[in-house]
Amino acid sequence: MPSKNIYINDYACHMAEILLNQHGSPLLTLDQVAAILGTNRRTLLNRRSARTLPFTLTKCGKKLLCSTTDIANYLARCRVNADSTR
Repeated sequence: MPSKNIYINDYACHMAEILLNQHGSPLLTLDQVAAILGTNRRTLLNRRSARTLPFTLTKCGKKLLCSTTDIANYLARCRVNADSTR
């Protein structure tokens, strides 16, 4: 069985490509991130204030942005953790 890191990297790379194709930009807005994660925009803002977000939101002017790679890596880690609890 391949190591966990190889699996995460392959899945993250594939997911980053999908997100880039869907959204057309390497940066995602806060609303896009909330939609991808199935959560509320306010929840992300609260977690950012509490410094408990597992990825970085960067302020650009008045917008908060996140890279597709960061979200893809986060989703890959979630998937591996979910698989390991089965």
